[in-house]
Amino acid sequence: MRREHFHERVEGAGRRLHEGPAVAASTNLQPAPEISREEMSALAGKLGLKSEHFQSVGGNLWTGVFAITPQLALDWLTERNAQNRDPMRSQFEAIEHDITTGQWALTHQGIAFDREGRLVDGQHRLFGILEANAAVLMMVTLNVSSDATAVIDRHRSRRARDLLLFAGKRMTPFEEAVIRRSLLGMSSVTSSVTVPTIMAFLEAHRERLEWACGCFRTKVGGVAVAPVVAGTFRASFHVTKQDVVRLELFCEVLLKGVAKHDEDRPAVVLRDWLLSGTRRSSRRGAAGHDVYARTIRAIRAFLHRETLAKLYAASSDLYPLPGISGEGV
Repeated sequence: MRREHFHERVEGAGRRLHEGPAVAASTNLQPAPEISREEMSALAGKLGLKSEHFQSVGGNLWTGVFAITPQLALDWLTERNAQNRDPMRSQFEAIEHDITTGQWALTHQGIAFDREGRLVDGQHRLFGILEANAAVLMMVTLNVSSDATAVIDRHRSRRARDLLLFAGKRMTPFEEAVIRRSLLGMSSVTSSVTVPTIMAFLEAHRERLEWACGCFRTKVGGVAVAPVVAGTFRASFHVTKQDVVRLELFCEVLLKGVAKHDEDRPAVVLRDWLLSGTRRSSRRGAAGHDVYARTIRAIRAFLHRETLAKLYAASSDLYPLPGISGEGV
C-alpha cells in the first residue's frame, strides 16, 4: 500500500496519526509470573506434554506446537476447566465443522494455561476436537496470567471480507450477509457459519451470487435485503433456464411494486409485508430466517402462478442448497 493511500484510509476512519515519540503503554493487569524451565517442565508434565517442545517466547510465556488428541482434549476439559464460561454448542460445532471439512489451520491461536495448569483460553477449540474426534495441531502456551482472561477475545474478530482482502479479492458487507443467509436458510443459529465456510462458498458459487445480487441493483430500503436475495439465489438451483427469466421478473415486480397480471401478485404481497409497519416495528424488522421463509413462499407461488391473499412463512425449506440436507449448515 502506498503511503498516501495509507493516510487516506486513516483519515477516512476519522483519525489522525500522532506526531512525536510514542509513550510507554501502562496496564493495571498483572503480567505473567516468572517461571523457571524446571517449573515449566513440571507443569508440562501435569498436562501430558513433552517439555522439550516448549520454547520461551518472552514475557515469561512458553509456547509449543502439539497434536491435540480427543483424549487430551477430554482430560483438559474435565480436569483443567473449572472456571470458564459455559460452552456454546453453536460455537464448538462450527469449529468441528471446520476441522472435519479440512478448513482448520495451525495459527498463533490455540490453548492457554495459567501457572497452576488451569485452562484460560481454548475450551471451544477443545470441544471442537472432541466433536470431530480428530487430532489437531495447535499452539499451546503455558504460564499465561490469570488477569489475561479479561482481554482474551475481547476485540473484533476478522470477518470473511477482511480475510479476502489478503488474497486481493473483495466482498461487500451486503454480499457477506447474503452468503450467510444463503448458507443458513431457515435456521436462526447464525454463529454456525464460519469464515472459512463463507470463503469456500463464495469461490464455489461466485457467478450465481453475482447474478442474484445483480437482480437487486436497485436498492429499495426494506425490500432489497439479504434474506430476500438469499431466497432468490437458492431458488435458482431449482428452476429451469426458462424459469430463470420468471425469477428475474419476480425480482423486478418486487422492487417496483407493480404487477401487470394477477399471477404476479405474490411479489407485491411480499413487498407489502416487507414494508409493513408491523414488520418494521419488530426488532428493527423481522428476523432474517422469517424474511427468508416468507420470501421462498412468495417465490414458489410466483413461479407456479398461484394467487396469494396473505403471505405466511414456509413451514420447511422449499429450496435446499445442493449437497446440504435440512436447514442451515
